[in-house]
Amino acid sequence: DNKDRWIATLSADAPQLVERHRLNDPAWINWRYNEMGWLSDATEPTLWFLSEHTGFSHLYLADINSDSISAVTEGAFEVSQPQLSSDERAVFALANPNDPGRYDLYRFELADGDFARDNWTALTRHGGVESFALHPTTDQAVLRYSNSYLPPQAGRLDDSETGIEPLTDTRTEAYRGLDWQAPQFVQVPGRHDQGSVPAKFYPARTPRPEGGHPVVLFVHGAGYLQNVWQRYPNYFREQMFHNFLTERGYHVLDMDFRASAGYGRDWRTAIYRQMGTPELEDLIDGVSWLVEEHGANPDRVGLYGGSYGGFMAFMALFNAPDV
Repeated sequence: DNKDRWIATLSADAPQLVERHRLNDPAWINWRYNEMGWLSDATEPTLWFLSEHTGFSHLYLADINSDSISAVTEGAFEVSQPQLSSDERAVFALANPNDPGRYDLYRFELADGDFARDNWTALTRHGGVESFALHPTTDQAVLRYSNSYLPPQAGRLDDSETGIEPLTDTRTEAYRGLDWQAPQFVQVPGRHDQGSVPAKFYPARTPRPEGGHPVVLFVHGAGYLQNVWQRYPNYFREQMFHNFLTERGYHVLDMDFRASAGYGRDWRTAIYRQMGTPELEDLIDGVSWLVEEHGANPDRVGLYGGSYGGFMAFMALFNAPDV
């Protein structure tokens, strides 16, 4: 039923499973954040693993002999894609501690196995790092990075302001020459005790008409997916279409409604046994925010999406036709 995940060990001396960590979730266990491995050079057998048991994915060390578990990281953010340094004194990983939509490469020291903010080093300050690979014998790394209108590129760590030396630029001159509209990253006030809802706002680029600007909401697919981030969007074609819409007088709002990735366990599982309800509340809050703060026309509102976004389009039509 996807409600439990066990990490167990099996040794040649005692051929039976020994439970080392159990993760339980009354909704469902995330299929992400399940990486694990051994510190081969540790004086005591030491297991490292990711767990979401605090509500956010973090890195832990487990001493097999003492059964003690210590947190290397903690806080209201997510750690992903961990890789051990060649000397096993640190873990390199992606994390978003400063903003859920900003992902950078961090080095987390393992000297004492305890959590300490001083033991973190932000190796990049770009916000759009997608993945990385370590050199096998040094702490050098090659990076895959992007931004709102920069498709994924290759780079390597350096001492620049962003921490990235670009190695590629796959954009054509025609693409670079276009006047793309940068999204505004905003927080839409929630009215259902969910807190604010992250969103990308593309304001209309025409004078306000009588009655206010019409509105288009874009609803991303997958449910559990993040689209409000500093990386190249999963829906880059739709982002181009949003530029087309704003040039013609539409406000466009792209929200990471509840069920979206990047915001921890509670945001992910808020839809448990009520799929289509919390997400619709968030979308309606987005419309209200546009009307109250940006002069949108409440009588000219539409939305579109595919896959889960298509499901939500139907839920909106059937359950909130007045909006």
